Amino acid sequence: RPSQKVRFPPIKQIPITPDRYHNMASTKLTCFLAVFTALLVFSSEAFSPLSHSVRQQSLLVLFSMSDDEAKEIVWRHVKKPLLRLGAKGASASHGNSLKQLLEDHTAVKVKVNTKPYDGSLQNAYDSLRDLAVENGAPETIELIHMRDSDKTVLIGSPGTIDQVKAGSFPPPTPPSPSSSSDETEE
Repeated sequence: RPSQKVRFPPIKQIPITPDRYHNMASTKLTCFLAVFTALLVFSSEAFSPLSHSVRQQSLLVLFSMSDDEAKEIVWRHVKKPLLRLGAKGASASHGNSLKQLLEDHTAVKVKVNTKPYDGSLQNAYDSLRDLAVENGAPETIELIHMRDSDKTVLIGSPGTIDQVKAGSFPPPTPPSPSSSSDETEE
């Protein structure tokens, strides 16, 4: 059986205008500076007593984070909803549960049946926040994000987004159990 040559379509060449050249150059420069700074901060670990959190905070200061990026970090950190509002809506116990969960976790996802709230996640959040405040939660609870497709609301303790920007949230992952058990056996 004869081998067939694969024919690829011709490559369309895009002319490089001065604007495109400038954008390409600035993108390359930005990438280079980001990589260079990261290498400086992280490679200095052997030569510097800086802790991981200090290096992380210095990177965050160098690359100032937007609110949307901080919200995305919190959304990815909180894996699943810890509170659910059903077809009957929120009750006082839901408000108390939210207050306690925020004390323990800083940020909480809430799965909502929006039927009692006229299909609005905002109405559900307002109701739940009012109930939590009545049960002793701070009035400045943050609505971090609402995802209509999941019918999920992400609620944070006051200052959660600022903590993310400062590098103090989410907490660093704990060391693996295997590394700590090796040290204790010696």
